[in-house]
Amino acid sequence: MSTLAAGGYDPSAGFTVTDASSSTPSATLTVDRAFTTDGTTSEQAAFKPGDAIWYVVSMNVENGPARATVQWRVAGSREIYNYTSSPADISSGYQAPYAPSTIPKDAPSDTYTLTAYVTFNGSTTIRTSTFTVANPPSPESIAGATKAVFQIVESANTACNLLNCKYIPPDLGKVVTHISHATTIFELGQAIVLSASLAKDTATLS
Repeated sequence: MSTLAAGGYDPSAGFTVTDASSSTPSATLTVDRAFTTDGTTSEQAAFKPGDAIWYVVSMNVENGPARATVQWRVAGSREIYNYTSSPADISSGYQAPYAPSTIPKDAPSDTYTLTAYVTFNGSTTIRTSTFTVANPPSPESIAGATKAVFQIVESANTACNLLNCKYIPPDLGKVVTHISHATTIFELGQAIVLSASLAKDTATLS
């Protein structure tokens, strides 16, 4: 640095210039992964329409703060979320910025991909993860499935009468309970298959 003598500048003193950036290491940001939670800190990958969800991207910052922007985009059969944050200073250490949201009530049952774009120092890093959204079966579907179970049982009983066999009916209470607890169309189908299997296996020739 320059030195001032009494009465003015002393050329013989000389001076040095210190580059502040050379004494302070530059911030670094390393993106880890993208994932979803249930609206708390608990990671989750299966949701229903109307559920709370957080879209998260984890990262590690050294010599922070690191100024970055994050975009979260979610799409399956259609896009259900797209948000870009304003540039923000991210502190040193392990960080996990997130975007709180809710699964749209009209979101189709599907597998969705969360894509997180983290832009830092002019470079963008991308991380992805997937999660599912499943619509629960309607009361009409459950009622129809229950009716199908009784029709299967009735058909098995009729077949036994025609074949002169001894028929032992399945535990319908358990089957109907299984149907009523189904949370997805797939589980509803499984319950119907189960009832058909029980009806078949318990009909024995005399």
